[in-house]
Amino acid sequence: MLNTRNISALLRWAMENIGYPIDEINALDGTVHIRLSDGRTGFLYMGEDGCPRAVLPAIA
Repeated sequence: MLNTRNISALLRWAMENIGYPIDEINALDGTVHIRLSDGRTGFLYMGEDGCPRAVLPAIA
């Protein structure tokens, strides 16, 4: 389950590591759903090892 600390860590990691600005953020059922400025949507989550992960489609 995500807590405030995990969400902050995920968003900080995303801002530093994803090459596009995040236009929309929604936290739902323990997952952070995002929409990037290039139109792609995906989600962020904490791996079992405590490291942030992003699931996004490849750039077409």
